[in-house]
Amino acid sequence: NRQIKDYVTIGTVTTASSYVQPLHYYQNHVWEGIYLSSELGSSNDFNALAFYKASGANTTNSINGVSIYMKHTTASTAITGNYSTSGYSLVYQGSFPNDATSGWMEVNLTTPFSYDGTSNISVIVVQTAGAYFASYPYWANNTTSTNRSRTAAHWSTPPASLSPVANNDLPAIRLEVSPPLAMSYVSSTTTQSNLTTITQGLTNQEIIGVEVVTLNSANPLSVSSFTFNTTGTTSLSDVTNATVYYSGNSTSFAAANMFGSPVANPNGTFTVTGTQALTSGINHFWLAYDIPGTATVGNHVDAQCTQVVVASSNYTPTITNPIGDRVIVGALSGEYTIGSGGDYSTFASAVSDLTTYGVAGWVKFRVFDGTYTESVTLGAYTNASAANNVTFESYNQDSSLVTLQFSGNSTIPATVTFNNASYYNFRWMTIKAMGTTYSTGVSFIGTVSDIRLSNCIIDITGTGFS
Repeated sequence: NRQIKDYVTIGTVTTASSYVQPLHYYQNHVWEGIYLSSELGSSNDFNALAFYKASGANTTNSINGVSIYMKHTTASTAITGNYSTSGYSLVYQGSFPNDATSGWMEVNLTTPFSYDGTSNISVIVVQTAGAYFASYPYWANNTTSTNRSRTAAHWSTPPASLSPVANNDLPAIRLEVSPPLAMSYVSSTTTQSNLTTITQGLTNQEIIGVEVVTLNSANPLSVSSFTFNTTGTTSLSDVTNATVYYSGNSTSFAAANMFGSPVANPNGTFTVTGTQALTSGINHFWLAYDIPGTATVGNHVDAQCTQVVVASSNYTPTITNPIGDRVIVGALSGEYTIGSGGDYSTFASAVSDLTTYGVAGWVKFRVFDGTYTESVTLGAYTNASAANNVTFESYNQDSSLVTLQFSGNSTIPATVTFNNASYYNFRWMTIKAMGTTYSTGVSFIGTVSDIRLSNCIIDITGTGFS
């Protein structure tokens, strides 16, 4: 008994293009194409994807390092600029067949894509460079009335920017379809991707994310509640409201689609109830806090998610307490940390807040062990004084454990520059000039006073600038 398969085919297979190719035979390559709802038909699960090989005598070399992504979209044209796979579902990863001189070259999708029947879809193919082979494939393309395809390739590095292609070429595509299966719950977890500081008096500040993963699209399941707690928050008086938002398959936080109602003055464990139908794939929910103007500078705000209720079933997220938290800022005062998992990930982000908010007392930035490749320019800050001085020092007070380095140039020659600056201390760090010309460790510009560098190593070995 031969299984009968159903397909949606978009485009004819008579024209090959040497310019617009969904796959390259060996370079780092990215292609993106948009297919319209009018071409895709009703809601279905996409189980396999094929491009049509128009010509190419080589039938032995597969195309390796291929990742295929799909997402629903309202866009009907491709735009210039950088591409991103954010919000896409990874549906296939592996090699792509090249086993005939012409015909449909097909892969079974590792993760079937549940098409909603109303949206357009965007397909991205990302390919890493492989070995060159001769008599490579040309793929069938069709002319469309608008630019719906864009591509770029590079010999040595993956391309970041894609430009809309000329001639409106869109590769012919064939999708194996089947009626959508009933949705099922797969997993959930809690994430914490935003570790930046929070300014006093701001509302709807992202605290943690909750991902709910489903498979298939028929008979969608719904989330009815999330249980959180305020563990990690220094003072509950720093939070006036807790609100949950839903962004669908988008990985970007947006305070737009509220789930349930805000919880005023959350204290310990609290539950947010509502109803949100899920889509197939990764569904993104976000817990946000309102931070009052009276919040204490230097305090931390954080949360955990301990339970998700989907279709009346209780689930504990795989991760309930992701690493990290967010720090409330106004005028800076007290101790902060720099480095992965710290209050600031870079020197630049710490200096940005220092310049923006000034200080309300002494400030110490303790730098986690590691190498930081960046230039640092320190200038005047509000309320600078001998009592309100600013210190950067190695967390473990060992200059061999923290290196701040930069390849100077004619515009920015120094790794650390004091520009009309006063009341700074640098302690227990290695400051390294990496460049061969116009490169130095420390530079002083304008009126500079009360600058102290102690227990530091200034490394300018091999540079062309003294």
